[in-house]
Amino acid sequence: MGALGVVLFGDRLFEFAGVQPPPAWYERVKASRPTAAMGVWLVGNMAASVASGTGAFEIYFDGQLVHSKLATQRLPTGPEIDALIARIRAAAAAQPERLERAMQAAAARP
Repeated sequence: MGALGVVLFGDRLFEFAGVQPPPAWYERVKASRPTAAMGVWLVGNMAASVASGTGAFEIYFDGQLVHSKLATQRLPTGPEIDALIARIRAAAAAQPERLERAMQAAAARP
């Protein structure tokens, strides 16, 4: 936020801080204020995304968690995914209405 403030209100900020004339780099920023503001905004958003990323990857079936990257600290392997699918197919064969409910719930999600 501070960088965006400098881009938008740098003249007043440097004057208030008693820095006269403003630094040479600020004159270049001032000359391309819209570009600098967009650059600061994009870099800030990317930094916020990286800082807030949880690394979560979870697989649910019928409302039940069947795999969590946060719990295992890794993504499932190919054989583990095959085993999960086999368990889901077995559950669907034993209780077809359960699979139908899960499919409807998944389709209803945005």
